Amino acid sequence: MKFNIFSKLALGALAFAFVACDEDYEKAAFDTPVAPSHDLPTVTTGDPVAVTGTAAILSISVDEVVEGNPVLHWGVLLSTNDNPGLAGSTISYANVEETSTNLMVGGLVDETTYYYRTFAHTEGGVAYGEVK
Repeated sequence: MKFNIFSKLALGALAFAFVACDEDYEKAAFDTPVAPSHDLPTVTTGDPVAVTGTAAILSISVDEVVEGNPVLHWGVLLSTNDNPGLAGSTISYANVEETSTNLMVGGLVDETTYYYRTFAHTEGGVAYGEVK
């Protein structure tokens, strides 16, 4: 499922989380190779909660972490590419202490189609959710 930013929904009084990231941390975190693991958490990409011309609130969640394979960071990957990945996507991070959140992403261009998916980077690899 994709959403077109031209769609207009009221943001209302919704709670949201927005976490800025340091470019150096981001680069170092994703440049570090990780061994694949079958014990990755399951991540869920929910439907958009609200969309305006320049922002969206996206519902995302991550299951309980697997013992011995903690989530280092997680959030949403956003791109105009229909298969958002760690490279070439805008990354918005969620609070690692939370397992479910509505994450606000801003700076969107009106009348542009965006795709997004949840991700969780663990010591054992990266888990991806469905692309929406």
